[in-house]
Amino acid sequence: MADYVAVDTATPPGGDQFFTVGAVIEIDDLEAFRESYFDTISNFVDSNGLETPFKVIKSRTAVERLPSYQIRDRVDKLVDGLVANPGISRMNVAIGWYGTDVELEFKGDSENPINGNTFASNYLSQYFNIVALWRYHQSHDFERAETALIDNVQGHVTKAWKYCGKTFDMSLVPNGDLIYPSISTADIIAYNLATFLSGHEEDKFTNFPNLAEDFLIKRRDSSVSPYVKAEVVNERYTDHIVPTLPYTIQDQLHYPHPVLFVYDEILTEEHKGALDKTDFHALARKWAYKKEGCVVNLKPDRLPSIAQSKDKIVYTRGSDESLPDLLQGLHPTKHIEVIDSREMIRRLSS
Repeated sequence: MADYVAVDTATPPGGDQFFTVGAVIEIDDLEAFRESYFDTISNFVDSNGLETPFKVIKSRTAVERLPSYQIRDRVDKLVDGLVANPGISRMNVAIGWYGTDVELEFKGDSENPINGNTFASNYLSQYFNIVALWRYHQSHDFERAETALIDNVQGHVTKAWKYCGKTFDMSLVPNGDLIYPSISTADIIAYNLATFLSGHEEDKFTNFPNLAEDFLIKRRDSSVSPYVKAEVVNERYTDHIVPTLPYTIQDQLHYPHPVLFVYDEILTEEHKGALDKTDFHALARKWAYKKEGCVVNLKPDRLPSIAQSKDKIVYTRGSDESLPDLLQGLHPTKHIEVIDSREMIRRLSS
């Protein structure tokens, strides 16, 4: 039986017709997988001068930090190395779009269906990780993984979500593609497949699975020849991918613990996105990887339903520490440490 699967999705930039690519990476030799992943990423990071204290990256890292004239060739080489990882036993790809109008029953407005393209971009893409995972499990019945690491999802409950919840031990991981090598691999493969397929929009979408399979088969490790399957997910699966009830996915109930809650009053508010790019955040993600947990921004209203012993609250320099201290004090039955970012950096750097 495979150790676990990792799932992430991507959408191509531009294009008149919206589609989403979901990659499910099945791993049956975790030690070999991690060794190959870090060798590949270390070579990529070092050869391109991308300094980072934690060498787990996502596709956007390469796009944002390489000169535009180098992106294609260097990312192609990166993808070749990741796909050829000998620890991978199977690669499933789901390519999602919707070709007809959709009635969203949970909105109580069945007389005004929305365009399929709008449904795919505004709804389906939010939880397509789950749809891809569902299709992985349906695609074969031999030694399937029972554990799934999934880059975090949002949106409404669907029949596919219920199926996966009953079938897998699932972890939904915020920033998962920057913490776990397996989700990082799924992210980079999904992004590059989406970009590759967007260059073939003159073909029918129904030809995309063949193109995706050829893309992966040419790059997979020949010594283990992991199974490769790609398929279309569209209106044929309406009953599983279109939500009918108003309930939303409670992602925080599926976070892996321990959780490192980051409290920041400066960068989070005034410079959105800057905190994620700091060495501090990279070190926090490294901590989460080693502990098999995750890193999330602190939201006081969510903390009571999430917090467990051994979780931590880290506040950045200049942020008011009274709120983290208060939240710690209100949970006396749980051992939740509160520390500042400087102390966290000192511990993790040493």
